[in-house]
Amino acid sequence: MSGVECIRRVLREIDMVIEVLDARAPLSTSNPRIAEVARGKEFILALNKIDLADPVKTGVWKGFFEEKGAVCVPLNARTGLGVPDLIRRAEVVASGIAHELEARHRRRRAIRAVVIGFPNVGKSSLVNRIAGRKRARTGNRPGITRGHQWVVAGRGLELLDTPGIMEIEGVDIGGQAWPWLCAIGCVPDERFDPEPVASKLLSLLGASAPGTLESRYGTRIDGLHDIARARGCLGPGGIPDISRAARLVIRDFREGRLGRVTLESPSSQGHDAG
Repeated sequence: MSGVECIRRVLREIDMVIEVLDARAPLSTSNPRIAEVARGKEFILALNKIDLADPVKTGVWKGFFEEKGAVCVPLNARTGLGVPDLIRRAEVVASGIAHELEARHRRRRAIRAVVIGFPNVGKSSLVNRIAGRKRARTGNRPGITRGHQWVVAGRGLELLDTPGIMEIEGVDIGGQAWPWLCAIGCVPDERFDPEPVASKLLSLLGASAPGTLESRYGTRIDGLHDIARARGCLGPGGIPDISRAARLVIRDFREGRLGRVTLESPSSQGHDAG
């Protein structure tokens, strides 16, 4: 069964969709197929990992989504920042659904929501934070959540955590979103070449925050060769190990060592930050 068909079957059982996006790449981590199959459902966007994203651009993205009529809540599922606001917004939506069911003389029941998004955007961490306990397995590798798990969130609201691995299907490897999905960890490391991804990160940071690279690596950075030499990523004969340097850059980015970086903006052409 395809990922979209799996989502379609799950949506038959729920009233509300909470799509988790990575605040560093909201456009790239937004799955248009979800919006298609979830048409008619109440929708909330959770803009996660705001601690790693540029706070100004996070505000811009929030405004962008709200102008389109979406409910958008910036948050950090790991620390809980913003999660109470998400719960309040979800409860308001759930209350409206419950009143609608009551008006149609339907049996009173818990309002069911599904938490979906690309792998490793923090879906299970968000479900755990809302539930207040470790009900769903979490980890920092894409697709660690296995099977469908219901979590009672209280106040008549139940959440369904879905395996992230099914949402990555069908992403165009040659598309503009692909390098950013690789950079933020949505794609398993063994599935992509780190060199073009790291080079794209360096290009963006070199244009927007050149001082950050020099501060981190202790020298002027014009490419992966410079980082390989600065960090001792050398092979036989002192030849720069570009692949190793690329993996180092990607790891530094993911861990926030290159600053709070947002990779794209609503006003940019394609998927590059503006």
